[in-house]
Amino acid sequence: MGIRGKKHHWDEETAKKVMTYAGIGVPHHDIAHLVDIATKTLLKVYRKDLDLGKARANATVAKCMYEEATQTRNFSAMRYWLACQAGWRETSVVQSQALDKNGNPVDPSPPTFCIFPNGGPGHTKGSGPAAEEEDPDADIEVSGAPTG
Repeated sequence: MGIRGKKHHWDEETAKKVMTYAGIGVPHHDIAHLVDIATKTLLKVYRKDLDLGKARANATVAKCMYEEATQTRNFSAMRYWLACQAGWRETSVVQSQALDKNGNPVDPSPPTFCIFPNGGPGHTKGSGPAAEEEDPDADIEVSGAPTG
């Protein structure tokens, strides 16, 4: 049943309007008002036209963007196309360099690694999963750069 209580059937004139409105991004409830039918009827009777209108509009804009990127060598269009269609992304890498007092680069010191076989500081002996095993090297701490 339409807004006026009549059953609505698909017709070409309404379908063209629906495709045009869908293509320019008009929300479904507004399209229904513009063509004088209920939103539920619009979605049921003109589903294909709604989808087709949106798809055609997207294809037209994509074609224009592609032509702008390839024929006029518009750099912004190229970047946009590659980001949207090829998955390209801009990334920033921040690097820092230690400098000595004269402003010359200094090699960073190697990272220090500490291995605490008994669980580290604050760990009480005799607790945790290794409590049943006695390890003769349990109190050893190793520091310095890895050797492997």
